[in-house]
Amino acid sequence: MTTIQILLSISLLGLATIYFLFLRKRVIQRIISIMLFSVGILLVIFPNLANKVAAIVGVGRGADLLLYLLTISFYTSFFLLYIKMKDMEKNQTKLIRNLAIKEAIINKDKSNTIE
Repeated sequence: MTTIQILLSISLLGLATIYFLFLRKRVIQRIISIMLFSVGILLVIFPNLANKVAAIVGVGRGADLLLYLLTISFYTSFFLLYIKMKDMEKNQTKLIRNLAIKEAIINKDKSNTIE
């Protein structure tokens, strides 16, 4: 095992540990994460495996296949985070609107009782 393989394996195990300690998700998300981290470690330990899988799916090299998969993952993550952010903005707008209406009603009632 080369130095870079050791460093990458340790890094992947560290990321997996951080993920499971701090980001508690649903069971299906944990299963998918375990599979992804396992595949990552396998590809680090056996780099020729990526070339074999790439040849099966019709891509020239394993590195190209990984780049394509990472690009798809990046855009999917970006899209999901964008949707989540928009939902949070809608919820925040509703909360602020409701709070403003309640404060206006309270202030109106206070001004009526003073007169």
